[in-house]
Amino acid sequence: MRQLEILIAVSLVSAACSLLGPFLILRKMAMMIDSITHTILLGIVIAFFITKDLTSPLLIVGAGLVGIFTVFLTELINQKTTLHEDSSIGLVFPFLFSIAIILISKFLRGVHLCIDSVLVGEVAFSIIPRIEFFGYEMSKVIFVMAVIFLIDLIFIWVFFKELKISTFDKNLSLISGFAPVVIYYALMSLVSVTTVGAFNAVGSILVISYMVVPSATAYLLTHDLKKMIFISVFIGVLSSVIGFYIAYLYDLSIAGTIAIVNGLIFLLVFIFEPRNGIIKKILNESRKRDEFAEVTMMLHIINHENTQRADIECNIVKINEHLCYAKNKFEKVLKNILNKKFAYIEKETLENTDHPLVLKKSSSYFNSIKDFRKYKKKNKCKLNRENYGIPQGNALSGVLANVYAMDFDKEMGRIAGQYEGFYRRYSDDFILILDIGLLQEDYGNLFVDKIQNIVYELANQNKITLQKEKNEVRLYEKRVVTDISSNQTHLDYLGFVFDGENVKLREKSIYKFYREARHLISKSKIVQKRKSLSKLPNRHKIYSLYTDFGRSKYYPSNFITYAKRSQDIFDKLSPQTNNMMLEQLKNRKKKIEKAIGYRIHSRIENK
Repeated sequence: MRQLEILIAVSLVSAACSLLGPFLILRKMAMMIDSITHTILLGIVIAFFITKDLTSPLLIVGAGLVGIFTVFLTELINQKTTLHEDSSIGLVFPFLFSIAIILISKFLRGVHLCIDSVLVGEVAFSIIPRIEFFGYEMSKVIFVMAVIFLIDLIFIWVFFKELKISTFDKNLSLISGFAPVVIYYALMSLVSVTTVGAFNAVGSILVISYMVVPSATAYLLTHDLKKMIFISVFIGVLSSVIGFYIAYLYDLSIAGTIAIVNGLIFLLVFIFEPRNGIIKKILNESRKRDEFAEVTMMLHIINHENTQRADIECNIVKINEHLCYAKNKFEKVLKNILNKKFAYIEKETLENTDHPLVLKKSSSYFNSIKDFRKYKKKNKCKLNRENYGIPQGNALSGVLANVYAMDFDKEMGRIAGQYEGFYRRYSDDFILILDIGLLQEDYGNLFVDKIQNIVYELANQNKITLQKEKNEVRLYEKRVVTDISSNQTHLDYLGFVFDGENVKLREKSIYKFYREARHLISKSKIVQKRKSLSKLPNRHKIYSLYTDFGRSKYYPSNFITYAKRSQDIFDKLSPQTNNMMLEQLKNRKKKIEKAIGYRIHSRIENK
């Protein structure tokens, strides 16, 4: 019976602490727990001076108040000085804890208040004090921790939305009408109360372990807050059960053993976590090295294929001499290239399925790789068993795509030359410009349909699929661009818009430029306020990416330099058009300065 009570006690302590731990981890306040678990000793001592009774409930009240005072004092120092939060904790924690130790050693020598128990605790003795609850005698620790656990659970259940928003974005919390300061101190009050309740049972070390380690382990496994809380509680309880039985079997310290089990679980997850674990990273690095070796060999073959030295340079012995691979590595790379296959899902299958995970009208068919894997379990991918087809995302895909489209490009170029126009292709976007007069001489007024049929026929001959809904036809007459079907008055290609007289950057690109700038500045201001910095952080990145300071060591170019280069090239190649790239960005300095809140000593260059 006593063993069961001990197990219930440590499980309740772990569950209560692990409930609050994720919010502390996400707020980067893990070390605040260390501070509170030590400074509450001062509250216990002061309360004992008043009550002269170690069993008085006022000891818990005093400890809780000192815990809240610790948080308040740390925040005050952090806000009113230039010190970071860790420095503030380093000032408050030793000061208050040392006062408690001095008071115990000086005035309470005859009182059973052991400093060692404060640190490591003794679970076996903590269950001895009993209380009656509805006529049933039970351990005081179990009752107290059960009540605290329920309070923590109800608080998180009721204020989950507020806690989530204030944790991730304080500014959004303010805009939404929440009071992040109130939420913060309510959370820290619960942390203090939970710490005080757990303190008596398991000591300072295990409280820290329960608050930090299960939550940190859960953070490695998921980024979903609800799942993170559930996993944290589960790991905390699991480590308690395992640690208790190990301690019981080998006569070890219960608190110490549980803390070790907590750490071992974290270590196992850190090593074997399937997405970002150490083993996964090692395997990824190995895979990347293999892929690089394969690409290098294929590039060598492609560069010398169909040349006069092809027979010599593409010989296996010669390739190995050039690449300087070890014999085993060379054979492995060659075998991988020869046996390389890829799996795929037909687009038609995704378009026609009613599966809830598949998104129809989106840039991607799945929200995440996790959703794709769920879909793939019941809907198997097809293995490409043919000797043709190019997988997307491969390092060599772009090169192979260009090789594949060479014949198509030649024929399109020939048509362009026949009708005094030109043809350009970038990846899978191509443009064909032809002389209307010459087309009408050959095909009459039906020249649009005729040319489209020729292009589609060429594509079929070269096994290239063209999406008819994405094909557009524009007429350019008397410096006016007109779409034959929608009567749009512009041509949009590769980020530039042409209306017959003016050439502009795509408005979406400019909007994205300012949006990303404001986002980075906003994040920097939040960091500046939180850390009480005198200067705005990330200034170098902001200036390099979003001002005319331009290129730097880490940011060799930005959108402004792109616009300048475009302006310069268009002015040289097409002086008859009104090229307005820099005109679109003429107010960039004012907008960036408005977002930052102060003037930037940079000179606007329009050339």
